[in-house]
Amino acid sequence: MDGILHISTIAALDGDTFLQFFGRLHPIVVHFPIALTIVALLAELTCIVRRRDGISVLGRELVILAACFAILAAWFGWLNAGFESLNEDERWWAGELRGPAADAARTLFLHRWGGVAVAVLLVLASGFSLIASARGLRRNLYRAVLVIASGVTGLTGHLGGEMVFGEGYLFEVFSTPAPAPLPSTPPGNLDADTPADPTAPPAGADPGDVLAASVTTLFTDRCANCHDTRRRKGGLAVVPLDELTRGDPEYWVIEPGLPEFSELVRRVSLPDADPDRMPPKGPHLTDAEIALISEWIIAGAPSGSPAATPTPESAAPQESTTPPTDDVPPADDVPPTDDVPATVTDPVPVAVVAPVAPPSAEPPVPDAEAIAALNARGGVVAPIAQGSRLLSANLSLARPSMTDADLELLVPLADHVVWLNLSRTAITDAGLGPVASMTRLQRLRLDQTAITDAGLARVRELTSVESLNLFETKVTDAGLLAIGDWPRLARLYVGRTGVTDGAITMLRTLRPGLEVVGELTFAPIETGGPATDDAPPPDPPSDATPDAAASDDGAG
Repeated sequence: MDGILHISTIAALDGDTFLQFFGRLHPIVVHFPIALTIVALLAELTCIVRRRDGISVLGRELVILAACFAILAAWFGWLNAGFESLNEDERWWAGELRGPAADAARTLFLHRWGGVAVAVLLVLASGFSLIASARGLRRNLYRAVLVIASGVTGLTGHLGGEMVFGEGYLFEVFSTPAPAPLPSTPPGNLDADTPADPTAPPAGADPGDVLAASVTTLFTDRCANCHDTRRRKGGLAVVPLDELTRGDPEYWVIEPGLPEFSELVRRVSLPDADPDRMPPKGPHLTDAEIALISEWIIAGAPSGSPAATPTPESAAPQESTTPPTDDVPPADDVPPTDDVPATVTDPVPVAVVAPVAPPSAEPPVPDAEAIAALNARGGVVAPIAQGSRLLSANLSLARPSMTDADLELLVPLADHVVWLNLSRTAITDAGLGPVASMTRLQRLRLDQTAITDAGLARVRELTSVESLNLFETKVTDAGLLAIGDWPRLARLYVGRTGVTDGAITMLRTLRPGLEVVGELTFAPIETGGPATDDAPPPDPPSDATPDAAASDDGAG
């Protein structure tokens, strides 16, 4: 009876289930063409050394067999990437990713197409082996293609290893890491009859170091398999802790001092059925573990090392030990719910912005039908924190792209959206009416759209906006006049626009605390005095685009 039930269960599975199963055979099948190609090359080298006419018969049979397995391995690999949501290489090719996320996607891209190249080369080698003569061009072509196929096979296999074990894993054994310093325990009067608790922190230990050690242990046990400095799945590393506060704070997954506005806390607090829940497999984090992470964030997210601890400019005041209410909009950007962001090595200076004053009245419960309609259209609309009535709306990934007509779906949510991402959508100036009514909006991304100065004029009443991204739009100096009086604007992206250096200089002079990111990153002017012509210019970031200073697909 059990056998009959098992057979009936298999029969009920759809075709996609079997394709997904075949995709997961890729790690098994991929080793056959590697081994067969190497042995075929060795067999051919033996013929060359012994100066035999023709080619190795054994090598020819192995090459044909290797070609068959290479085709299967390439096909299974593409299936596996598609079903396991590993198509980030397509977004990298389209220029949508930057930083470590782009590095990981580039490795996947090279590995996938390297596998295709191996299959093609082995098919060519098989063909040449069948027509190769004892001497002459066809034999030499066969041997040349076989050597190239062997090299591409080795390189492709190495890239696959880097996807699993992290970049640089092959040679990292030759680097000797510095030994970690032993914890110092200050002398104290211990009762000789009382055994010491090995898990208790040493007397006089800094509370921040104790929290950092506890959180590091938690992340190492539960997250490091995917998110350490070697693997960086999705471009994110959580250990060591200072990795979480590298790069542009606009795209950190934590908000030091503000756990309710931290994407990390939101992800680990999601229910098991939610596809964005972290960790995606295995037991959920316990309430105590989530509370530990929240407590660590409230304390300012210390890394346990003074050099790596977030600076006061980038961290929230640490006097507060109570998370903010849902009415308080965020002070800085966090990454989107659909993509774990990349980071960069050098932090970008950030202007200090005072907390947003709470609205005069709490917004009503968001319209569930409006949220469902936007999500069905391909957007990602979700509360910025568990239980919050304020929303993050990321419409940048919808396919086909969102249009002006689609923005009408935002009208019922105008009083709730505080983070809005319209990057790479098909919107125009005429469609910004619904956006103009979002009086609580704090973060707005219009980059890589057709927005012009006229569009900024339509949204000039959005005086609560703190971060505005205009990268690769048609905005000019005239457009800055429409937003020049926004009192809370702290960060402005104007790279690859019609905005001139003269307008940026004037805007920075009028707004000393404003950070302008363009072809160069212009740090905020110190409020203690005006900038002088003798001051050296700031160092340019590693990439000229705002998506390089902060990974793509921010929540707003």
